[in-house]
Amino acid sequence: MTADVSVILPCRNEARFIGPCLDSLLAQRLDGRTLEVIVIDGMSTDGTREIVAARAATDARVTLLDNPRHIVPTGLNVALERATAPVVARMDVHCVYQADYLAACLAALATSGADNVGGVVRTLPRGGGLGAETVAALSCHKFGVGDSRFRTGGAAGYVDTVPFGCYPRTTFERYGLFDERLVRNQDYEFNARLRAAGGTVWLDPTIVAEYFNQGSLRGLLRQALLTGRWNAFTWYVAPYSLRPRHVVPAIFVAAMLVGLLLGAFVPAVRVLSVATAGVYALLALAAAAQQAAAFRDPRLLLTLPPSFLAYHVTYGLGILLGAARVASGRLPFERSALPWRDAPGPRLRPSLRLRPRSTFDLVVAGAGLFLLSPLLAAIALVIRLQSAGPVIYRQVRVGYLGAPFTILKFRTMVAGADRMGGSVTTSTDARITPLGRVLRRTKLDELPQLWNVVRGEMALVGPRPDVPEVVANYTEQMRRVLDVPPGITSVASLELVDEERLLADAADPDGFYQDVLVPAKVRIAMAHVDDRSLRFELLTLWHTVVAALRRAVGAANAGLLAGTIRDQLVAANASASATVTRRE
Repeated sequence: MTADVSVILPCRNEARFIGPCLDSLLAQRLDGRTLEVIVIDGMSTDGTREIVAARAATDARVTLLDNPRHIVPTGLNVALERATAPVVARMDVHCVYQADYLAACLAALATSGADNVGGVVRTLPRGGGLGAETVAALSCHKFGVGDSRFRTGGAAGYVDTVPFGCYPRTTFERYGLFDERLVRNQDYEFNARLRAAGGTVWLDPTIVAEYFNQGSLRGLLRQALLTGRWNAFTWYVAPYSLRPRHVVPAIFVAAMLVGLLLGAFVPAVRVLSVATAGVYALLALAAAAQQAAAFRDPRLLLTLPPSFLAYHVTYGLGILLGAARVASGRLPFERSALPWRDAPGPRLRPSLRLRPRSTFDLVVAGAGLFLLSPLLAAIALVIRLQSAGPVIYRQVRVGYLGAPFTILKFRTMVAGADRMGGSVTTSTDARITPLGRVLRRTKLDELPQLWNVVRGEMALVGPRPDVPEVVANYTEQMRRVLDVPPGITSVASLELVDEERLLADAADPDGFYQDVLVPAKVRIAMAHVDDRSLRFELLTLWHTVVAALRRAVGAANAGLLAGTIRDQLVAANASASATVTRRE
């Protein structure tokens, strides 16, 4: 018999929660529509199976299926194959649901036209005691868990994700099943996948589930560490699911560690770290006061501030540990060069993908923006005072897999330089401002590209991106450099550290750039397309910093391999008439 709504409920060793959860599901008011509840058990050993089997013996709406692999996404996919209804609701065993929960989901599907709808979770203490109450209070405040509207509430509308979604069955036919590589986060990845392919997710705050979180802070921290690690794995498998805000805990932890290390030697870093700690403490106290009032328990004023800190640090450490495992190739599933291509569902547009293995870069770039913020502000102020025009120079470049993006740099030329000279920049270019010469020599003009890294458009290390007009002349073989993300620095940048001087010495700078420098840079980059590792990137970053410092003090030949190829280029005596777009 075909039901109107299929509920799929994965579980394993949940004897404490399965009974109340089933009671609330079987009590749903559906106005004559029929319901089936498919429980997928991961071979429980605590009596969960017996509870479900007993319920199935007395209520034909309940079906018990086995999940020998134990993990949630496999169980969900098994249940989807068995489900008969045109609407599928993925429920969680740690919840009890209001009697109109499913009816409200069906109404939201009809009115929104979304591919997935859901509501908010009302976090309740698991058991009694101050520890459980602290966990519940932390889990439903924006300072604790971020601005997840399904946790903190808000107006109805389109969102990134919802918990315990309700889907038309056609959603899975259109976007694929749950990714069985992901022990955690399979719901979020699926929602990100359908959104990236043009689907929508709708949140209705009148749809409410009561959720029992961890019963102690220790349990919450263990969960945070595990979830943080799996976040990094998820971003490797599904880069399109990553948003800059997701790595805030990792950036927070990285900034703390760097601040502790550098604070002893750099007074400005010490002041910034102390100021940041003070702001964090004030925000934590304010959040604790709000929750103490909401829960009517003044003890939360004492327990929440340190709990916030412990949770954020543990979550951030989890992300960093996961990122380290991703970078080293120690993954809990088979590694692939472009893992997003293996995702179940439609192929995504390049502009909607982030690059594989971006967590390390995002954490470093975010921490760099935080720690370098005084320097960035000082440079911006001097640029503004020294010359008219914008502080940031923007230009369209070709990025990962050929997707265009806007690169950011500190402006180093006079305003209107595009209309005042040639299409390439040489070391003797009169358009460069006095500060611009310093910024270009030390490569500090590239620092705003840390924001490009945070946005997922660039990496720290990779081939330097070029303008569309230059890339249009690439051969098919040269286009292989687009298979890796563009970077702020590269081996080619280190070898050709005196590129502007070479251009100044050329009889035809435009032709020399197009016919000699571009092929040389691509040739160097291609040598490292298939030979990339965390060690390689760290070494490249180290040599970039060393080269910048040497150039800052006027050292000759400051590049890593500057002499290796320069003589060959000078001897090439290239002369061409090609015109390329000015690259600042």
